[in-house]
Amino acid sequence: MARLHDLGKATDAFQAYIRVSWRAREEGRPPPRRGSAPHAIHGALLLWRWLGSAGASATSVPGFELAQAVLHHHGRIRNAGDSRARLDEAMSDRDLQREAAQAALGLALGPQTFAGSPPDFAVADPFEADLLTRFLVSALVDADRLDTEAFADRQRAAARTRDRPSLAEMRDVLASDQAALQEAAPDTPVNRIRREMFEAAVKRAGEAPGTFRLTVPTGGGKTRTSLAFALEHAVRHGMERVVIAIPFTSIIEQTADVYRGILGSDAVVEHHGNVVDDDAEGHEEDRWAWRLPTENWDAPVIVTTTVQLFESLFSNRTSRLRKVHRLARSVIVLDEAQSLPTSVLAPIVNALGTLTRPRFGSSVVLCTATQPALDAVEATGAFSSVRELAPDPVGTFRSLARVAYDVRIDRPVGVEELAESLRSHA
Repeated sequence: MARLHDLGKATDAFQAYIRVSWRAREEGRPPPRRGSAPHAIHGALLLWRWLGSAGASATSVPGFELAQAVLHHHGRIRNAGDSRARLDEAMSDRDLQREAAQAALGLALGPQTFAGSPPDFAVADPFEADLLTRFLVSALVDADRLDTEAFADRQRAAARTRDRPSLAEMRDVLASDQAALQEAAPDTPVNRIRREMFEAAVKRAGEAPGTFRLTVPTGGGKTRTSLAFALEHAVRHGMERVVIAIPFTSIIEQTADVYRGILGSDAVVEHHGNVVDDDAEGHEEDRWAWRLPTENWDAPVIVTTTVQLFESLFSNRTSRLRKVHRLARSVIVLDEAQSLPTSVLAPIVNALGTLTRPRFGSSVVLCTATQPALDAVEATGAFSSVRELAPDPVGTFRSLARVAYDVRIDRPVGVEELAESLRSHA
């Protein structure tokens, strides 16, 4: 993909487009319409031919996702049927084939480039194939834009090279901070429960990647415990980052502040609509420090909204997809998991389950006091064997109970009578 995605830029037609565009800008005239000289189809065509696509359906061509990623890396992803139709149309276009072959030779991409066997992704599940296509597009787009940035905007590219702590360093910092906190905290029942919860979750971090639950009532130390498990689990299994998705921005800001206070500001990227460039007004490098990592989530800890996570994962736009490949080999923590939107629950849960497969190598942790029954709506089987991290959820709820309910219903009560009774207690 790397060598073929911009193959069409070496064609005579695209070079002429570049010259006309440059001349128009120098003369103050509008440049030609973008897209008037397509270039993605040429590399996709050569890939499609190499993959041996003649007579095969899109879903049965090993590596079809590679050609689809190259085809759509400058536009929007189309469905497999539309992509296949465009590639088959290109296969019957002799002029296009001749342009592609000449461009390949001009870039020293001769027969040796296609000497090996095509990659066999062996993707039987259409849902997994769809996610694989999105991840390939994401990785290609991110690499392409970073490469362009390194050439055309070196100051911006340099701003990305921030020294960030490793996951192992952050794990150790959090462990030290937790030890100091426990030593200073009074020995109360609540603090004992928090300590037991923390230690039990970290102890389970060595288990195989997959799906986990952390069922903790309010006040049980879920914020620290979930991060501790995620960091330890990531380090133990060679994962690359921790992504924490939360449905409410108020909780996100609070959580991100807690994590930055422990791990340092360079370790945590906060990504939601309330994080704006005005936070660093007048300081370009600081502004880039806030904004650039949100483009591709290149940071060890990401704290974002549930909406941002799933709208990116299911988007067909390259600007949103750019960050998606960072979800591979990550620990994805869903806080307040009961808030997942029920109208699109099936695709969300199936996507999460698919991300835990070996191809993507991620783990998912559901954090909430009211765990949803996700095994009833997903088809991957991942949530039918979810593992609980809390040592004794029922006992913890009883110990942390703050309200005693006394329910006495002797007869049906109407709304007006109920309202009057409530007013009498105001």
